[in-house]
Amino acid sequence: MMKKLIVKDVVGPYCGTYEDGAKLYRVLYGLLKDSQQVELDFDGIELTSSSFFNGAIVNLLQEFTGKDGQLPLSFCNLTLRDKFILARTLKAAKHMSEVVVEA
Repeated sequence: MMKKLIVKDVVGPYCGTYEDGAKLYRVLYGLLKDSQQVELDFDGIELTSSSFFNGAIVNLLQEFTGKDGQLPLSFCNLTLRDKFILARTLKAAKHMSEVVVEA
């Protein structure tokens, strides 16, 4: 069963900081840990940032990405700008996970 989560109810209309993302992360973590699929509804959100998505979504990638490479998350009511920011943030996170650090 898909759980719908209204982002504005958790964070408010401005999702601009890493700390805002961390608020959402804590809620998402609990839901995903219980094996729920979650739809994030961005209705009423006036601002997002890459810092927000880093705090909310990127930290979930390692633990909850399935064998198909997907998170059990879906998104609705994202503006074109928000979609762009989310996509760039996820692409950067994927790239960073592929970087090999040499000692």
